[in-house]
Amino acid sequence: MNDFSRLGLLVPDLEQTLRALKARGYLVHENEQGCLLEVDSRDHLNGAFAALAEQQVAYELADLISCVYQG
Repeated sequence: MNDFSRLGLLVPDLEQTLRALKARGYLVHENEQGCLLEVDSRDHLNGAFAALAEQQVAYELADLISCVYQG
């Protein structure tokens, strides 16, 4: 059984968000379904939030997938 969440960021300006993250060295995977930023630690995630705050990027947190069960 696997329980997990996938954190989503809802942003009014995607291009501004991507510029802010990429300027700080974050690798963002982009495709037709959207953009994905993989984080490997709490510090990495906090750094991404700091990069957004630094550039005054507005965002809202959203739980995209919650409590998915695989048996």
